[in-house]
Amino acid sequence: MSKIERRNLFGQEARAEGEGESRRIVGYGAVFYRRGDPGTQYQLWSGAVERILPGAFDKTLKDDDIRGLFNHSPSLLLARNTSGTMQLGVDARGLRYDMQPGKTSTASDVIEYLDRGDVSGSSIGFRAVEVDWTEEEIEGVKIDVRNLIEIKLFDVGPVTFPAYTGTDAAMRSAQGLDEVRAEYDQRRDPKAAADRAARLRKLRIPA
Repeated sequence: MSKIERRNLFGQEARAEGEGESRRIVGYGAVFYRRGDPGTQYQLWSGAVERILPGAFDKTLKDDDIRGLFNHSPSLLLARNTSGTMQLGVDARGLRYDMQPGKTSTASDVIEYLDRGDVSGSSIGFRAVEVDWTEEEIEGVKIDVRNLIEIKLFDVGPVTFPAYTGTDAAMRSAQGLDEVRAEYDQRRDPKAAADRAARLRKLRIPA
């Protein structure tokens, strides 16, 4: 089974709204690719980018049990879609969330961080279900594009800081990058993919 991947946003993408006991945590967990806006794609490595396509979240939002977490930590639970304490949806921009956290120390801390501006980024934890690799030429430079067509979402929520920051959307975190590169190698050169997998297995053997 493939690893959970993560994507991060940086900027005013997570915030607290409301008053008193009606405080909510809202934001965008991911943005869809918009042609001509490089801030809506994610740098994988030099010469390769990733784009989340509209419709990628449609199935998971209907079928899956998704948590609202702070910093992807199961111990820092804020809300959950199946309990009705988190609403998830998509619009033309991307995946949005609206959490109604309980009276917990975690919720109190996160809302304080958001109010102060100490936290302003969002992130999703997911597994790619359907992927399509394409190649494009932009201003005379060829790039490989990983298009995410369908995603299984596990969690969404505010993060202290993204691993990388860009313009509006930030580059992906390192988590799962080995497997994405292996997926890329398999498409371009099956032998290179097998060699890479063998090297990774060797590196992970305990001394």
